[in-house]
Amino acid sequence: MCKLKILFYAAVVALPLLCVGCDDSATNPRPAPAAGSVDVSFTLSSTVLGRTMSYAVYLPPDYEESTRYYPVLYLLHGLFGNHTDWIKNGALKETADALIHDKTAPGMVVIMPDGLATFYVDDYQSGLKYERYFIEEFMPAVEEAFRIRADKYGRAIAGLSMGGYGSLYHGLRHRDLFCAVYALSAAVLTSGQPPSIHDMVDNLSGEEIGELPGIVLDCGTEDFLLGVNVSLDALMTQKGVGHQFIRRGGSHTWAYWKSGLPNLLEFCGKAYR
Repeated sequence: MCKLKILFYAAVVALPLLCVGCDDSATNPRPAPAAGSVDVSFTLSSTVLGRTMSYAVYLPPDYEESTRYYPVLYLLHGLFGNHTDWIKNGALKETADALIHDKTAPGMVVIMPDGLATFYVDDYQSGLKYERYFIEEFMPAVEEAFRIRADKYGRAIAGLSMGGYGSLYHGLRHRDLFCAVYALSAAVLTSGQPPSIHDMVDNLSGEEIGELPGIVLDCGTEDFLLGVNVSLDALMTQKGVGHQFIRRGGSHTWAYWKSGLPNLLEFCGKAYR
């Protein structure tokens, strides 16, 4: 009987030690990320375009309780899309909330303009001066409406397909405005589209190359645009343009773009100063 009592007491003492390092997630679940907010109902009456333009905004979780100015990401949609795409199809809110919660990306405001079918440049769609609208009208308007930074190292631009083209175009052309460019499945066709990104890169001077933002090209190995992205990567390498080229399994789909969003947000977050 004495031996049984000794064994019983030994087992009781040992149990807490066996639980050290145990996963207590069942009893103490990890708190959910604080929620940011999205609103797709914003509009701007454009004098340049002669129409009312829509845009969407993601605000980080602490925006309403803070007075600080946040870095901003201009996130562009693709052809046949609109300003709601990244929210409805790309899980922008959920992804940004999670990365900000984990401190993988800093708190940032994400502005998603409606690019129509303009490729984000002047005179591509029915003579619309979209570049002029975006640079001279839209960006100043949102900088006034929200607490976002208005300096190069507080701004990034990214997008998919047509938006990948647009982000590269504005990053190359307005080198003083953006610190980072992330182009997913960029529609950098070499003909039938103004102007050629390849030509823009080829015409850069050494001084202009030194002024460029950080650039990432990200394209799926089954994407029909892989070839033009490969040739752009080769040209950038030849010209000495600093950039990364990411090739992952996938095609021209929302599954691919959604899976690339965490890296996109992290890259832009690291570029802010």
